[in-house]
Amino acid sequence: MIVTTLMLQCFNSRLGHLYQPFNIRLLHLGVVILIIVILYFVIPAAIFANIEPDWNFLDAFYYCYISLTTIGLGDYIPGDSPDQKLRPLYKVATTGYLLLGLIFMMLALAILYDIPQLNVGLHFLMKSDDADDSEKVRLHTAIASSGPKYTQHLDETTPNALSPVSDCP
Repeated sequence: MIVTTLMLQCFNSRLGHLYQPFNIRLLHLGVVILIIVILYFVIPAAIFANIEPDWNFLDAFYYCYISLTTIGLGDYIPGDSPDQKLRPLYKVATTGYLLLGLIFMMLALAILYDIPQLNVGLHFLMKSDDADDSEKVRLHTAIASSGPKYTQHLDETTPNALSPVSDCP
């Protein structure tokens, strides 16, 4: 995430005077998605197409897409043939690829979520959802009030033994 933040800051410093922040964020999202597609879809698909005997490039790309978008139909399984060379190492490498690929897919979703104009979930909320949420209203009034409010709670009605006693009438 640090690298993508640095990339966004670089885009802002070089293009901020020419374009609006929304357009710069879209460029940032496009560049990150392009890098992810090349590094985690195209290159691994070419590798899988060369290693797997029955897969062509389209089958391998399909496997990469289905696996990294967590659909996982299970119709293509890498390293399934028992006579494959270095099969255990191949299975471990495929697991590492899937783990890193899922992390980078989540990175792309996090960048997409950071663009408020593209947050389409807000369009599906009804106006009545905001008005009827008493918890939101309660939290908003608690935050908006000035400072914390404390109430005194007395457990005993008799005077405490440690409290000072006055001898004067």
